[in-house]
Amino acid sequence: MMEKSDVLHRRLLIVVCAVCACVRVFLVWNTRFMLDPDAGVVALMAKHMAEGVGFPVFFYGQPYMGSLEPAVSAALFIIFGASELALCAGTALIGLCVLPVAYLWARDAAGRWAGLAALVFLALGPAGYFPYLVVPRGGYAVIILAGTLVLWLSARILSVETRRERANWRLFTGLGLAAGAGWWTSALEAAAIGTAGLLFLCVMRRRLAAWRVFLAGLAFFAGGAPFWIWNIRHDWASFAYLAGGVQKAPFLDNLLKRMPERFLLLMGLDNVSDWWAALVLILLGLLLLSGLLFLFRSLRRGDRRAALSLIAAALFILFLLFLFCDSNFARLRTPRYLAPLVPALAVLLGAGTVWLFERVRWAAAIPLLALVVCQAGALGQALDKSESQRARRKELAALIEEVRAAGHDVVYRGFSDYWLNFMSREAVCFSPLEGERYAPSFERAERTDSPAVAGNYGYVREFLFCSGGTARCDSVVSGFRPPAMAERPIARDRIAAMIEPGGEDVLDRLTDGSVDTFVERPFAARPPPEEYFTITFRDPTRVSGFRLLSRNHVYPTRMRVEGRANAGADWAIMKNEVIVPKFYWSGPRPFWGGRFRRLECRFDPALLSEVRISFTKTDPRAIWQFAELDMQEPCPASIPESEALPGLLEGLKAARIGRLYCSRWVAAKVRDALGGAMEIALAETEPKIDSHKPPSNSICLSESAGILVRAEDADLTRRALARRRVKMIGLPIGPWVLFHFGPGQWDAVYSLDHGLYWSGYACYTCRDWLWAWTLFQRAQSDFAGSGDIDMAIADAEEVLAFCPHWQPVMSWLAGRLKDSGRLSEARQWEAKADRLWTPDTPCAIRFANGVELAGISMAAGPLHPGAVFNVRYFFHCPADYPRNSKSVFVHFRLNGKVVFQDDHVLLENHDTNFQPFPMIYVEDRDVCIPANVPAGTYEIGLGLYDPLREMSRLAMSTQLPAYRRMATLPVSLEIRASPGRGSAE
Repeated sequence: MMEKSDVLHRRLLIVVCAVCACVRVFLVWNTRFMLDPDAGVVALMAKHMAEGVGFPVFFYGQPYMGSLEPAVSAALFIIFGASELALCAGTALIGLCVLPVAYLWARDAAGRWAGLAALVFLALGPAGYFPYLVVPRGGYAVIILAGTLVLWLSARILSVETRRERANWRLFTGLGLAAGAGWWTSALEAAAIGTAGLLFLCVMRRRLAAWRVFLAGLAFFAGGAPFWIWNIRHDWASFAYLAGGVQKAPFLDNLLKRMPERFLLLMGLDNVSDWWAALVLILLGLLLLSGLLFLFRSLRRGDRRAALSLIAAALFILFLLFLFCDSNFARLRTPRYLAPLVPALAVLLGAGTVWLFERVRWAAAIPLLALVVCQAGALGQALDKSESQRARRKELAALIEEVRAAGHDVVYRGFSDYWLNFMSREAVCFSPLEGERYAPSFERAERTDSPAVAGNYGYVREFLFCSGGTARCDSVVSGFRPPAMAERPIARDRIAAMIEPGGEDVLDRLTDGSVDTFVERPFAARPPPEEYFTITFRDPTRVSGFRLLSRNHVYPTRMRVEGRANAGADWAIMKNEVIVPKFYWSGPRPFWGGRFRRLECRFDPALLSEVRISFTKTDPRAIWQFAELDMQEPCPASIPESEALPGLLEGLKAARIGRLYCSRWVAAKVRDALGGAMEIALAETEPKIDSHKPPSNSICLSESAGILVRAEDADLTRRALARRRVKMIGLPIGPWVLFHFGPGQWDAVYSLDHGLYWSGYACYTCRDWLWAWTLFQRAQSDFAGSGDIDMAIADAEEVLAFCPHWQPVMSWLAGRLKDSGRLSEARQWEAKADRLWTPDTPCAIRFANGVELAGISMAAGPLHPGAVFNVRYFFHCPADYPRNSKSVFVHFRLNGKVVFQDDHVLLENHDTNFQPFPMIYVEDRDVCIPANVPAGTYEIGLGLYDPLREMSRLAMSTQLPAYRRMATLPVSLEIRASPGRGSAE
């Protein structure tokens, strides 16, 4: 016969379970209107699984966050049909499974009443916890369930093993499967797996070699089989992402500042009064402390199951918080990375409630019920959010009807409205301009001839104004028509100068056809409100616009264009101030960003002697970097590309082109027409999964390669090919010119990397250091064969024209001159070589990443505030140094205080991965002394740091004085007061 306590427990358990089920039904019903974009991606994944379109292993567009959660929703789609309700129900089912596991875990820890208390706490859960068990976000419900299973099963297994008994092999199998499924879902599962591993190591010790542990390992790989199979086929991309994307963070800063804030978010205490938050935290702390006291009592009494269950919970919480504080997850203002610890908290709270009950009886329920009442307040917020999202969905439904009625197939819309794809059941492709997750949607948007843009997304109206194109501009911008006026670059010899904002003539750098040379405006704490580029022509020229190319896609935010007919005339507005757009034209339609982005500006043709491009600042952090600037003039119009397309396809077949470099629109059309018969090189076909990789625009030549450019830009490509000594035929086809290898033109040497860069409209040169190395090898070979010293001098000078800092080339030439008896010339080249890599002040500093500072050269003599002086830093660098991963800090200090600095990215403009011989890289810096600095003799401190981490200076080894990983260099800078100004005290 059952005791009264058993009856009461059973009745309460039934009531709590019913409440849990009702709460989840309520939440599913009210969250079906959610508009979270990640949930929109999950909806597409589930839809595609249910339709048999595919089985994505991970969340679309990334090599992590496994697809087990969408798969459950897909199963419900098959049974009940695709709907928002079924989608949320799939996540809620997984979340519901957390409850019995947490109950069993807490029951093992402190008995059935502890299990009931844990269940009461998790009936809804904290405000920052329960949304992840109802709203599909990709996999957080699976992470929580798998982690809870791993911890409970580990404690259950080890409690048996400590009695020198053998746990059932099914428990080991379940443990491995849960851990594998969790690891497939997310690396966040490492905290639970690490906790379980540590417990097994401490308890089982030598028995770890048992076959049941081996079985658990096999089950781990079976549970995460999709993860391992996918990574084997994709070069372990998940691990590469983790290695490259997860950076260490300042542990103490995260622990003391960010972690408490994120915990308040998790508990829903971020927007409540301080006294209320303090009360909730006191109650929570009371129960946790009681749970720890229960743990200590279990250890004293030798209750293995209770002790191990509670140790697993406490250790997991510590492990997860450590990983959280030691990673950049803490930087994100979201509680989702702490959500997995809630079931473990519930177990400790359950044990704490039992410990209090033994002392104060039913009053022990007061802290727990108070926490539950606090959680209930989040339901009202969920209802308010549901109502607002329901109204928003009506607006989106109206947009879908509008675009379908207009016959649009592709509409560009922000990622925040990614739900539109599922709402329209993909009848219309709503694609974000940046960060498209689903590759087929990217391709669909890429290949359409008639895209539409919702509203003014991406500043499309500003793009039309800036580029001279037209479109129907209603609530949806569509019917794009490219500029009617044809243009061509103005020849370099017709331009007298290009003056950058600092007053330097940069004509050579911006018109040399090389993207290695550029002009930039780096970050400045107080940039001027406006900066000017002035282009002066030798004679008045009819100008209709310009085209700017930045290799790193770093452009200003706003600009204005002015012009004047002669030097004494007033400036006239050619193009009013406009936001610099990311769109550009290719064929008859605009495209967005990507590897071929350039800035295009067109205006009514005018006879001008000067053009002034003004860049205005709206953000002090704004920077820009330009590699090429083509001023444009009108030219006769050619046949439209859409009409010339059939002739192009025939021409490509006749020329037997197997790999084509072409514009973005032509690439899409050729793929549609020829399919896999022709490789489209460097096509924009990569979804977000590869967006963390910098785009490579390198041209790889082959015997069947072709480079297709518009006739107006053909001379740019001819010049680049000539600079690299590549001979190709230029075949006119409609509005294009096709460069390809004719009979007998192909040379095996062309298969080497010649440093050619495809911009999307023309070919430029790049990586001059690689070409210089090729030339140097040829020079050595030619001299060995002919002994012609004059040819050796010519070859070496050509190499140094590309790489003027290659000291070994100078030394080689000096040696050849000395061997030939031309001692005077040999000494001149030796002197140049010695000066090149020899700093004025040697100062050996070796840093922990292998980088070494060999010395520094700095302008001598007293300087005044406001002056600009030159500093040259001489660095050795290992060949495997990750480019742009570290920065240099240079502090100019007076009386121990930092007055001004020359901080910069280490070796930003050097490719250190290619070192044909031991290199010294020279950073040539012009440093401006602020106008208000006091006079005195300044010490110079230098070190390296990681810009992605706070308080992350690199360790160093040096004989120089050093403090806090900053070396004091054996050189000083004397600054005297400006004339007419007294010395500062």
